[in-house]
Amino acid sequence: MITRDQVLQWVSEASSTLTKAQEVCQVAQNYLQETEYELHNRLATAIDTSHDMVSALQEQSKVMEQIMKVVNLQKIDDDGTESKIANLQQQLARLKRNVSVLESTDVPKYLLRKNPAKVSGDKEDGNKTLKDFISLTSIELLEDNAQTYVKNNSAIRKWRTEVITDIIGRANLYKKQASRLAMQYEDEATGIIVETSVGIRTEGSAFASRSLAETIDKENKSLETELVALLESLTNHYDQCNRALGLPWSNEEALAVHHEGLQVLEGDARDLPGVYKEVCTVQEIIENNRNRATKYLSSKLPPFEKIVNGSRNLLDTIRDFKCKIVPQSFATIAKTNEILQNYVLNGESIFSGDPLESYILAINELCDHYERFSHIYAENYLAELRYRVNDYPQNFIAKISDFLNGELDEYRRKETQRRAQWVKQYGEYIPNEFILPDEVPSVVQVITNIDDIESADIVDSHKASEVTIDGNRGSSNSG
Repeated sequence: MITRDQVLQWVSEASSTLTKAQEVCQVAQNYLQETEYELHNRLATAIDTSHDMVSALQEQSKVMEQIMKVVNLQKIDDDGTESKIANLQQQLARLKRNVSVLESTDVPKYLLRKNPAKVSGDKEDGNKTLKDFISLTSIELLEDNAQTYVKNNSAIRKWRTEVITDIIGRANLYKKQASRLAMQYEDEATGIIVETSVGIRTEGSAFASRSLAETIDKENKSLETELVALLESLTNHYDQCNRALGLPWSNEEALAVHHEGLQVLEGDARDLPGVYKEVCTVQEIIENNRNRATKYLSSKLPPFEKIVNGSRNLLDTIRDFKCKIVPQSFATIAKTNEILQNYVLNGESIFSGDPLESYILAINELCDHYERFSHIYAENYLAELRYRVNDYPQNFIAKISDFLNGELDEYRRKETQRRAQWVKQYGEYIPNEFILPDEVPSVVQVITNIDDIESADIVDSHKASEVTIDGNRGSSNSG
């Protein structure tokens, strides 16, 4: 016969067991929450953050491509520039040869006027050369300006090439680093099946296998359900024991009605230790799953954290690169463009046109002028001088006999026109210091000075002439 005292004992045991089970369940619940957080919050957050970082890097990779395109537009046409510099050096060498030719061409003193104006390279004694009638100072200044520009141009182009190469190299490096981090992210995310904001799913072969995270998640859901059922069983047993205390224990006939129920309650009381043990076993499994999750995350989180840290550092580097280094480099390149457009020619600073082509043109024109100067001196001036000093006076005397027929005046008129045409064509190349009689004898001069014309020396016959060559003739600075 079951007594009330036994029921009281059952109530005490049920209360004690329920209390301990609740404590165990609370611990188990904490483990479940920790595991839930680790798997569904911490890991998912790490994956989300990594994904966002990698996506940001992919956008920056596109920016790097744009920077490289813009930088490539800043490249100097080195082939074209080098070709122009080579042409300039050839023209400078040609100019030096021309000056050497002028230096090797003697100008006898008897060809010069008395007390001529001081000319470049004037010698006290001996003959002069054609080189003495050009401006060596201007030539040297032109050569120095051209060589200085070439030197500066080469230095600037070398610096620009280094800057452009550095920018392109950095942009390529950052692109490769971003690509490497993206590949690391894909490798680490493969096989992890966790619902995240980036939408990782079990799609495709890469995510087809069940991950440990998913296994733990499903086990814990099942264990939580089992734990709730066990706790409900203990709570129900405790409630039934308390209700049994209210039975009519003093009335045996009335109590007999509840005999079967009391026997069930007695059996449940005997099973309490087993139920509690089962609760503890479930809690241990949940704790073990928590440990498994912690261990799992200890291997999964560091790679993602490394990706996040690496991406953050790379983004900071790229930000500094595109917001500071690239703009500063572009500004300096723009400044060098202005420097390369500035050059000195004929003593003036010029900011337009192609400097190298301008120097080439100026030196080429100078070379042409000196070559023509040397040629005209040898082929035209000496012949003209010989004609004016010898041939014309002789012909003039021969024409005197024809004076009454009017041929002398016509001959003199034609000579005047011929000399004017000659000066117009060649005069700018002949320095004023060179002797070249310009006065055309008249009939009066012939009549009054006929004896002088016939007997005078070639040079002395023109010493008294003060008539200068037409203003079109060159000066000592005709070079």
